[in-house]
Amino acid sequence: MARSTPCADGSELPGFPVHTDPPPHLPLTTSPAFVQNLVPVSYAPIIGGVAVAAIDGDGQQEIIVGAEDGKV
Repeated sequence: MARSTPCADGSELPGFPVHTDPPPHLPLTTSPAFVQNLVPVSYAPIIGGVAVAAIDGDGQQEIIVGAEDGKV
């Protein structure tokens, strides 16, 4: 999960925290442990480096990462 540097008042920046998708093999809807929130959901690990760039033409910088599940 990507964490932001907190704002001066200690709150998170808008849009944070961010995480990847849960791995598709997790039984999130059928396992009592997940359904009852007894165990935390793990997310796909981020692999490689993180890039920051303005990529969609709006002038805002985006954070780009690759996850182990092949998603960007």
